[in-house]
Formats: sequence, C-alpha cells, structure tokens
Amino acid sequence: MGIPLLDHDHIQAIWLVQRHPEESYGPDGAPGSQHVQRLASSLVSLRGLACLTEQKVDELIQLWSLLPEGHKQRLTYPARHQVRPIQGRSKTTSSDTPGTDSLKRCLLGQGSGPAQWPQMSRLVEAICIQLCRLHPSSTKSKGGRTSRWAAILGNYSKVRELVLGSPRLMEKTILQLFELSPHTLSQWHNKRQKGQEQAVHQQGVAPPSASAVDPEPQPQPRPLLQEGMTYGHQPHVFPCPPNTEVQAKQWKRPVATAQTAVLDHSATPAPHPTSSPSTSSAAAAAPPVPRTTSWRHKKRAEEEEEEEGGSNTGKRKYERKRAENLYSLCGQPKRKEFGHSRFGNVAFCSVSSGKTVEQWLVEIRAKKK
Repeated sequence: MGIPLLDHDHIQAIWLVQRHPEESYGPDGAPGSQHVQRLASSLVSLRGLACLTEQKVDELIQLWSLLPEGHKQRLTYPARHQVRPIQGRSKTTSSDTPGTDSLKRCLLGQGSGPAQWPQMSRLVEAICIQLCRLHPSSTKSKGGRTSRWAAILGNYSKVRELVLGSPRLMEKTILQLFELSPHTLSQWHNKRQKGQEQAVHQQGVAPPSASAVDPEPQPQPRPLLQEGMTYGHQPHVFPCPPNTEVQAKQWKRPVATAQTAVLDHSATPAPHPTSSPSTSSAAAAAPPVPRTTSWRHKKRAEEEEEEEGGSNTGKRKYERKRAENLYSLCGQPKRKEFGHSRFGNVAFCSVSSGKTVEQWLVEIRAKKK
C-alpha cells in the first residue's frame, strides 16, 4: 500500500517529450538542442526575481533531466598551466599547481573573478544569445549610459546568484554557470558574428579541389656534393695588390696659435730652429686656437699694416679724445673718488646734489620699494 504505482516525475517527463516530438540539432550537430533552449529560457526568466520558489526549482530540475547526456556532464576547463611561463601577469610565479596558474592567468582586472569563454558550455552560450537579443544596444537611464555588455553581465550575474543560492537545485543538477567578463563576452560575440557572416558568403561556393597529384613518381633529389668538382684547365690566379697597411703618410693639420697668426704677414718666415724633445712636446700640448680667432688676428694685422703703409681703405680710425668719461654737471671723472655713484641706470653726483652717496642710496632704494 505504501509503494506508489506511478512515478509522477517520470510521467511528466514523458509528457514533455511527447509534447515536443520533433528533435532539434544544434550548430555542432548534437541532438537535443530544443531542451537546451528551454532550460536557457527558464533561466533567463529568473533575472527579474528576487528569490527562487520551490515550484521554479522543480521546473528547472525537470528541464535539466530532459537534457541529453552529453550536456549533463561536468565541464572540463582548458588547462592554462605552463611549465615555463614566457609572458603574462604570472610569468614570475613560483607555484607548480595547474589550478593556481589557471586562476591567476584568467583574471582580467581588478575586482573581477576567473572568466571563461561562453562557448565552453552550450547552456551558457544559449543564455548569452538570448540576453544579447534582449539587450541589442546600450541604454540610457538616470542621466548615465549603460553599455550593452554591462547590462548582459548584470542579468547573467543575477541568474547565477539565484542558481548558486539554491542548495536543492545545486544538489539535483550540475548547472555550471561560470564567471564571464566584458572582454570574453564581447570577443565571443564578435567571433560568432564573423563566423555567421562567413558561412553566409560561402553558401553556394564550390570548395577548392584537392591538389593535383602526378600518378608517376618524381625522380629522387640529387645528392649534395661532398667536395668541389675538378676541371681539366688550370685555375685562374687573381693578382692582388701588395698590402700597404700602416704605410700611408699621416697628414695632420698644423696647429695655429695667436702669435703665429699675428706674425703671418711677414714676407720671409724665419727658419725654425732645432728644438729639443721637451720643447716640441710642450708646443704640441698647447691648446689649439679657434679658426675665427686666428682669422680676426690676421685681419687686424692686415689693417694695421695698411694703416702704417698709408693706404686709405675708406675707414676712419677711432681716436679717443678724452682719457676718462666726465660728468656734465661737475666736469669731473665718473668715479667713486670724486663722489659719483650709480644705481641701476640712474647716475648720481654728490657735488651737484649736496648729498652723500649713502643718503642718496637710502632714498632711491626706498622709492624702489
């Protein structure tokens, strides 16, 4: 009397299957795509709920039981462990645990968790496709703009929190809703759109034929020569010029000094007396005179020579009339000994003003302040 004659859950599962007898295949050719889409639609409808009811949990468990066996298995995440990391944020890691390196390498920013690609799970990919249809573009609310990926990730996070917060749902099913990020979500969407566009353009186009293969075998490649070939004639000998390295004469520019530049106008230069090694080394160590300086000295010497010879070049030689500059008020030289001073561009004479230099400096400094 205590044994149930009919299994209610089994009968309801059979009824759901009979209600949808048509089988659907996914993009990868696996059957049971309609069950994945129904479960994804039921999960997407949770985005507006605050908590999961027992009726909703029973519905999700029943939809999960209808999935093919291939979609019920536990996901296998791609290994990111490297024996010797070459580049990346964790290239200096000292841990040998594959899980630790995978967790470090998949962190995409501060405050974000480990993110995976949506195509790793057919259920997560179906959820993302339906959320992309609900959020085709960014939205503007309360004076701010919310991006499309932020809205999709917000709804996905709500669904994920509700699923993880139901102990009975996590015990009866293996719903693995892993973490996503804007980076992985946007790249997955762009790659999926490019693949669809490529499939549209390739429709009706004949695939390239296989490369033509010659039915007859090709000859074997010629072996490499182990030594050079010999000929009957005598080898030509190329005459090479003799090696004259370090035999070329070193030409050095003579070092011009101010004294030699001034005396360069002499008609017959005096012969250089033989000097000892010490004097020659001292002359060589003298600093060279710049070319402009030697040219000015030479030009000045030529002008003096022309003036001594009486030639008129059109320039009048400047002749100073006074030995010192005189002050116009007192007629005395502008020096401190005669009571003269200067502050900036103002000149002062104690004889004509009747003040001392110290008094005048105090007054003019007070005016400057």
